[in-house]
Amino acid sequence: MRIFKRAKKELIDGNVLLTGIFNDEYIDRYKALEIPAFSSCANKISDTIAGLHLKLYRERNGKVEEVKNDNRLFLLNDETCDTLNSFQFKKALVMDYLLGKGGYAYIKRDGLRITGLYYVDDNNISFMSNNDPIFKSYKILVNAKGYYDYEFIKILRNTKNGYLGVSLIDEHQESLKTIFTTLKFEKSLVSTGGHKKGFLESDKKLTKEAVETLKQAWKRLYGDNDEKVVVLNDGVKFKEAGNTSVEMQLNEKKQSNSDDVCKMFGVTPSFINGNLTEEDEKANMKYCFNPILTNIETALNSSLLLENEKGSYFFEFDTTELTKSDIDKRFRSYKTAIESGFMTIDEVRYKENLEEIGFPYLKLSLADGLYIPEQNQIYVLNTGTTISLKGGETNEGGS
Repeated sequence: MRIFKRAKKELIDGNVLLTGIFNDEYIDRYKALEIPAFSSCANKISDTIAGLHLKLYRERNGKVEEVKNDNRLFLLNDETCDTLNSFQFKKALVMDYLLGKGGYAYIKRDGLRITGLYYVDDNNISFMSNNDPIFKSYKILVNAKGYYDYEFIKILRNTKNGYLGVSLIDEHQESLKTIFTTLKFEKSLVSTGGHKKGFLESDKKLTKEAVETLKQAWKRLYGDNDEKVVVLNDGVKFKEAGNTSVEMQLNEKKQSNSDDVCKMFGVTPSFINGNLTEEDEKANMKYCFNPILTNIETALNSSLLLENEKGSYFFEFDTTELTKSDIDKRFRSYKTAIESGFMTIDEVRYKENLEEIGFPYLKLSLADGLYIPEQNQIYVLNTGTTISLKGGETNEGGS
């Protein structure tokens, strides 16, 4: 039995991959973020979402209009009244949503008015629930102090109870263990200084002193120092050992692991490689960003709207920010929107943070003319006629 234990210990000391198998260590958030592809995906997704502005809309009489100058928008897009600004606030929530039990923020109220949003690290969050599978109820505990559920914004991933989410790390624990162990194995290869593996062969038996001297010289050769020369004498020869299959396939395995991490997040490998195509952008938006944005919007509608506002008011991200880096694509979209009568020139200028020029017209074809929404009239260009859609009035020669 002692022989088996000793052999097992030697394997563990000599092979990092076997170390991972024997130890079966849990991959926590900090270890997962040591994986380059994982860290890149998590940070790029959270940074992108944190940079988006939220808007508030109201549906009334079959029309949707934007609500401006609401203090909740100021808290979400500018100053949260916490030590975190709005960008840091949203990024922290998304990171906890992806990698922790969920994104949580305390809502400070003065009567019906919301006066502050305070991010709370998910490590400081615990729960007290009734364990009823049908009529579920719970309290949120922060430092043993209880809070009602409506006092918090809760952005949860794959939740089944409404207060506790499932992280990507827990969902893909076994895959991340393999990837993290591969990373450690690569580190062990780098730590040898790139020297080839091999063994020493002697024509005659070496003395104990010669063996010890050779061991120390070999240790210095593979250590982190400048001494990279070993003198072999007394008939000692170095024979190079061939690379293992794991070493020869390391680069291929790294690429495969990186692709697997992208699948975990629902993005294409080009998302972190910097060679995104238009089709990739559409896929990333559909399978990664849209579900997260919808989740956040739903959570905000539930937590920040008054009861009499629910059903008519709603929060929504302004996703046009996602195309601001591609000016050609953005302006082609604006051109299409103007020519199809979907947007006015002033609306386009507003989205680009430019001053309006007083052209609130929807462009129609030459045969139809210009539609004036405020007056509910159409001005026909080729005849100089104004047509009122209310009473069918016609004014020849101008508006």
